[in-house]
Amino acid sequence: MKNIMPKKIKNVLCVLASGMLATAACIISAQATDYTIIDLGTLGGIDSRGADINSSRQVTGSSWTEDGDRAFLYGGTTMQDLGVPPDGLESRGIGINDNGEVTGYSKIQGSTSYFFYNHAFLYDGESMLDLGKPEGSIGSFAYAINNDTWVAGRITYSSAEDPFIDTSHAFLYDGESMQDLGTLGGRHSHADGINNNGHLTGWSDVTGDSASITDDSSITHAFVYDGNSMQSIGTLGGTDSYGRDINDNGWVAGYSEIPPDDIKHAFVYDGNSMQDLGTLGGVSSYGHGINNDGHVVGYSQLPDGTFAAFLYDGYSMQDLCVLTDCTQHGWDSLYIATSINERGDISGYGKVHDEDHAFLILNDGTPPPVPEICDDGIDNDGDDLIDCDDSTDCNSDPVCDQPPPIEPEICDDGIDNDADGLTDCSDKDCRRDPACKTGGGKKR
Repeated sequence: MKNIMPKKIKNVLCVLASGMLATAACIISAQATDYTIIDLGTLGGIDSRGADINSSRQVTGSSWTEDGDRAFLYGGTTMQDLGVPPDGLESRGIGINDNGEVTGYSKIQGSTSYFFYNHAFLYDGESMLDLGKPEGSIGSFAYAINNDTWVAGRITYSSAEDPFIDTSHAFLYDGESMQDLGTLGGRHSHADGINNNGHLTGWSDVTGDSASITDDSSITHAFVYDGNSMQSIGTLGGTDSYGRDINDNGWVAGYSEIPPDDIKHAFVYDGNSMQDLGTLGGVSSYGHGINNDGHVVGYSQLPDGTFAAFLYDGYSMQDLCVLTDCTQHGWDSLYIATSINERGDISGYGKVHDEDHAFLILNDGTPPPVPEICDDGIDNDGDDLIDCDDSTDCNSDPVCDQPPPIEPEICDDGIDNDADGLTDCSDKDCRRDPACKTGGGKKR
């Protein structure tokens, strides 16, 4: 199921040396970087797609099964099927936070066998909660979640003008309800990323209707929602732009049209301006994930017209398959990198042995985290907690589902400490306790 390989590289940055004509100085970092690429496998079908990764190297995404798409959680050893909410038929995992909570959306059975809704869901570590849809809407999709369990996504409404074209609005779910964030003036908006400050990014129509096949005049811009209002962050000179992820510093990764408008390039927005990240030699590129160091992942066209996953490390865009030497270890290609965490670990999906599989790239060559085995008396994951004392890992394990230990009876406090209906000296546990003996050694 797994294909694991390490690759050691050195980061090279060539800069123009100040005061020297046409002289380039190449600065080679003293510290090499190890990479390990892991094939996450599938849930029994022939494909899987990694969507997001957290700081503990847990990955969520979706995998095809005989029952349709299923959201999964990969925790270091195997891919766990997260199932579906009540009345759900399929599910797709899209976002994960550092608590291991997963969000996404599920296909829900409608009033007839051929009619379905989509509802956002929240997986809390034990079960899936259907987040439903606000009154007046016809569905909801969740795409991102932060460590406060706030969720970002979009709500869909039926169009009065054209029943075949829905209207979508970005939403923020704060643990209690979905707030419709409106648009930048057009018909549609869509929230794709949220940071731990509750700020969102995504895209919104500024004018017109980007979903209508009859409206070619729409303008769509990437936005930042700062908790109060939605603000356009502009473009790279073209008409449209799209925000896909936002870090805790408020930096945004996404893609924008450049002149002419049939070309799109990945960008990073630092709160003031957009930087064009270029391509891997082809025409277009698309930014998808960003971490707090400003490192961006996504995918880019190659000179031959095919696409490859990339890492932008703050200096240049690098082909992840080349970086990890993926073809030497069973992979045909790495299509798309979807997310990067603070360690620089990356999730996404590619082709291995002619199947599409989710991957996890570890940036330091260490093996995946070892899960706690809850009944072997060993601290397997090295967090100084053993078996059922490791509540984070073993709380839901059946071997730890035991009643709390019985408290010993204290024989002179007037309380039934061991909850057996007998108090103090009336309890046989106190027979030999000095508090229950008289001077002649008899029980009171």
